[in-house]
Amino acid sequence: MTGASRLRAAHMLATIAPAAVWGVADATAKPEDVTAWATALGGLDALVVTNVAATVSPAAILRCGIPVARLDGLAATPEHWAATIGRLIAA
Repeated sequence: MTGASRLRAAHMLATIAPAAVWGVADATAKPEDVTAWATALGGLDALVVTNVAATVSPAAILRCGIPVARLDGLAATPEHWAATIGRLIAA
């Protein structure tokens, strides 16, 4: 998302004033970039993380400090996190 589109999105969110804002982030994105994007939007309440199998560090997204609500379409429960990380350890 470019600077101009971030500004438009932030303005739209400020105008709409939703009760919650979730963002969708690719698991391969750098946490610093996701944090900068979320901050530019005015903050996010949760993340939906996609493409989890494409990274060797799926938990890196947790460094953003934004709760992860979903992993590849499934609820990001402790059990799902454990299974996701366990598959990497077993590989």
